Amino acid sequence: MVMEAAFSAWINAEWTAGRLTRPSVALTQLQANLKQFLSKYPIQGIFDPPASGVTNACIMNNIAGQRPGSILRTHNMHATETFRIQSGYGASGEGLMFPVHGLFTTAASAAKQWYTLDATGPALLLTAKLTGCTFIARAGAVAGEVDVAHVQPDAHIDGVTLNNTEAGVAAQHCYGRNSYNIDTRSINVIGIRSAAGVWKIYAQKIEKHALSIRSVTKVYP
Repeated sequence: MVMEAAFSAWINAEWTAGRLTRPSVALTQLQANLKQFLSKYPIQGIFDPPASGVTNACIMNNIAGQRPGSILRTHNMHATETFRIQSGYGASGEGLMFPVHGLFTTAASAAKQWYTLDATGPALLLTAKLTGCTFIARAGAVAGEVDVAHVQPDAHIDGVTLNNTEAGVAAQHCYGRNSYNIDTRSINVIGIRSAAGVWKIYAQKIEKHALSIRSVTKVYP
């Protein structure tokens, strides 16, 4: 997609001056070291696929944010740039499309929809941000495979009960409501497959209204 002319001139000047990072460079950094990327750059996650499967996402520059310091962590926050990830291009035609495994969100009262990650297809997993939901991962039926699910509380089960129920299932790895305050935090869950075929999945905890990183946690394995 072609960017709007005035926006294109501005953003290219920012990239050339080094004030902003090109989305292509950011995506390369994310793929090279996901945990390091999530520890440095807050992500505003707008991605929310209508069904699970291979699809496309778009990464683009976003507003300023904050990241923890290397020594004092969240007691000494530093300014940083942020990135937005959504399903399509930005309003001015900006962004870089890339293939992902998209994970659909299932209501807690519905039958859980598992999605299997294996050695095929894109090397990245994305799902909608967690805002009371629980993300679940477990080893698949075949060595190297990972089954994942994203479950949302509803009128029949609240977020804490959902989290406790899923965490009580043997061999499941969960990240849910017990790990964040729904009023002030939201969670980006991203997975990556290494060249050796090993999947790792991380949760980036963000301040809802400030795009500040509070923590990065490995969810699986």
